[in-house]
Amino acid sequence: MSITRRIKTLKQAVGIILLSRLFLATFSLQAQNRDTINSVNDTVVKSRKNIVSVELGGNGVIYFVNYSRQLTKDLIVRIGFEPFIGVWKEFLFPVELYLSPTIGPNPNNHIEYGLGVTPYHQVEYCTWTAIFFARIGYAFHKPKSHWVYRIGYTPFFSPEISDNGIQPFGGISVGYYF
Repeated sequence: MSITRRIKTLKQAVGIILLSRLFLATFSLQAQNRDTINSVNDTVVKSRKNIVSVELGGNGVIYFVNYSRQLTKDLIVRIGFEPFIGVWKEFLFPVELYLSPTIGPNPNNHIEYGLGVTPYHQVEYCTWTAIFFARIGYAFHKPKSHWVYRIGYTPFFSPEISDNGIQPFGGISVGYYF
């Protein structure tokens, strides 16, 4: 084989290698845009940004089902729904914006704090009222797991419910990250 032919074959091989690297790099960037990746304890874990949970107490009165969306690493917005069936005939729609930064070097532990409002509709009187609340709590979530467990102190204020000012309250919840 002549030298010019070897050079031509080498150029073609280099061209194919460069094109395949470019293709793989483009595909890799597109995949990372769809699934954000975090490095935790030297392992790669997909970052989950959505949570569906059930809470007893908390921002609802008895229970509520909610959906949360992680907007940034520490900022989460949450909206819920609590229908009262039977005697009360009310509907609650808790909305909350809260921070959930990690505590210390362990990524499993999070402190939560935030503010929110729960508008509720009294069907019998055809009126809307609002309950304002705060949250300070603890959440446990292993980055490799889909489950999150939370407990919190959620005092609330509503002039229609109580003339005594801020009322102490709390709640616990179990949620699923996806």
